[in-house]
Amino acid sequence: MIRTFADQSMEMVGKKILLRGRALKIRDHGKIFFIDLLDGSGIVQTVSKEKYDVSEQDIIDIEGTVKNRPSNLVNPHLSTGNIEVEIKKLVILSKSKTPPIPVDGDGYNVDENLRLKYRYLDLRRKRLQDNLRLRHRVSQLSREFLNENGFIEI
Repeated sequence: MIRTFADQSMEMVGKKILLRGRALKIRDHGKIFFIDLLDGSGIVQTVSKEKYDVSEQDIIDIEGTVKNRPSNLVNPHLSTGNIEVEIKKLVILSKSKTPPIPVDGDGYNVDENLRLKYRYLDLRRKRLQDNLRLRHRVSQLSREFLNENGFIEI
């Protein structure tokens, strides 16, 4: 089965897909178990009646069926808030230890020296990823402009 990214899952209602990413949030409501899966394209909610031994930050594969959420449960804060993936199979690819710094939020409340020491974890924050993407776009636009005007990068 070919991997599907979170942002592609909205177009696949009723189909079986394979998601791969990091378990961002886990919610156990007794009879129903939710995992918010994060990949490079976004977040998608997955749901199961079975409880899995998965922890936040674990890297997981989920095979499941994409379903529309009931209208009263749509999440307007997520681009994939209209759908959820019903888990048929979950595989833990990599168990995660508890991170030495919190990786949720904006990170302003974490000591700067710790953030620099654990930069690889700090870069999981959306704010920092958005900064990297902006830098990438600016660099690309600059190179395109210079290339179109006959400049050669040395």
